Amino acid sequence: MPAATIELTESQERRIARYLRDVGEQLRDLSVEDRERALSRLNARIERELARTGDPIGDEYLDKVLAGYGSPASQAARIRDAKVEGEPKCLLAWSRRLWLGVCAGLARYFNLDPTVVRALAVLLSFVPLLLPVVLWGYLAFYLYQYNSVKGRALDPIDGMKVAKNAGALAGVAVVLHACARFFLFFIAYAHAQVMQTPLSYPGNWGWLAHESGFLFFMMLATGIPLAAIASMPVSTEWSGTLRKLSQATLAIYAVVLCLGVASAIVGVFVANIGQIPNTPGLDALINLAQ
Repeated sequence: MPAATIELTESQERRIARYLRDVGEQLRDLSVEDRERALSRLNARIERELARTGDPIGDEYLDKVLAGYGSPASQAARIRDAKVEGEPKCLLAWSRRLWLGVCAGLARYFNLDPTVVRALAVLLSFVPLLLPVVLWGYLAFYLYQYNSVKGRALDPIDGMKVAKNAGALAGVAVVLHACARFFLFFIAYAHAQVMQTPLSYPGNWGWLAHESGFLFFMMLATGIPLAAIASMPVSTEWSGTLRKLSQATLAIYAVVLCLGVASAIVGVFVANIGQIPNTPGLDALINLAQ
C-alpha cells in the first residue's frame, strides 16, 4: 500500500525529531548503520500511525502516539531486544542519500568517499550506450536491497506511482516514434506519387529512416528507469530535479525526431532538385549539400 501523505506543523516535526534523537542516544552501543536503520524504521512507523487519523493531526493525538511507543529508554530496549542477528545487511545509506542511497551505501561498504563513487557513476554515464546500463543497474540494486531487507529503515515504494509515471513516459515515447514513422512514410509515399520513382535519400539525409528503431530503444532504455527512480522516495532535494530530467529525455527525443524529419525533407529536395525546371544556380547548392 502506498504511504499516505501527512501534514505536520513545525512544532510537531520537532517533537518527533526530538523523540527519535533521544531514542538514538540510548542506542549508542549499536553500530551507526544499525542505529540509523532502527530510527528510520521507527520514524516510518510513527508516520504511518499518524496518517490513520487524517489531516489535520492534533497535538493530543501526537502525544498519544508517542506515549504508545514508551519512553526513549524503553523504546531503545525493545529495538535492541528485537534486533535479529544475521539479518540481511542493508547496503543503502538512507540518511546520506542524494537519490536512493545506492552510491553512498556502496561507498560506505568499500570504505570510499561517496563523492568518488558518484563521480564514477556520472563518468560511466557519459560512455556511449552505458547510460541505460548505469540507470538500470542503479534501479535493480536498490530494488534488490529493498526486497532483501523487506523495506526496513526505508520509505515504502508507491508502486502505482512508479508504474503510472514510467508508463506515461513510455506512452509518450511511443506516440512520438509513431508520428515520426508516419511522416517518413508520408514523405516516401508523396515522392513515389509525384516523381514516379522510389525514394532514395542522397548521402546521410535519410538517417532517421535507418536509426529510428535504435533511437526509440535508447529512449525507452534511458527514460523508463529514470522515470521510475524519480517516482521513488528519493531525497527531497532531488525529487523535482529527477522528474525534470525524465521529462527532458522526452523533450530531447522529440527534438531529435523533428531534426530527422526535417533532414528527410531536405534530402528529398536535394535528390530531386536537378529534375525541377528553371532552377539556375542550384547545382552549386546541391554539390555543397552533398
